[in-house]
Amino acid sequence: MLNDSERRRLNEIEQGLWAQDPSFARRISTAAPPRPSARLAGLGPLGWLFVAVGGTGLALLYRSGWLALIALSAICLSMGLWSAHETPHR
Repeated sequence: MLNDSERRRLNEIEQGLWAQDPSFARRISTAAPPRPSARLAGLGPLGWLFVAVGGTGLALLYRSGWLALIALSAICLSMGLWSAHETPHR
């Protein structure tokens, strides 16, 4: 975490950048790509869990090893997304 003086200094630097070169400041302010996990998390942890349970059910119904492997991967993805969602970022 930044203290107040560091925040003020960063704010001054940002304002100076916008004053000197607004087109560059605009490019770097919008250039940050979304986190990869944010794209995958569009369905949400609970959605991935439902996909995994459905896939497991289909794997059992059709006795498919490959489908079971895919469902297991979806379960792992779901648990990872859930843990990332529940853990506060520092």
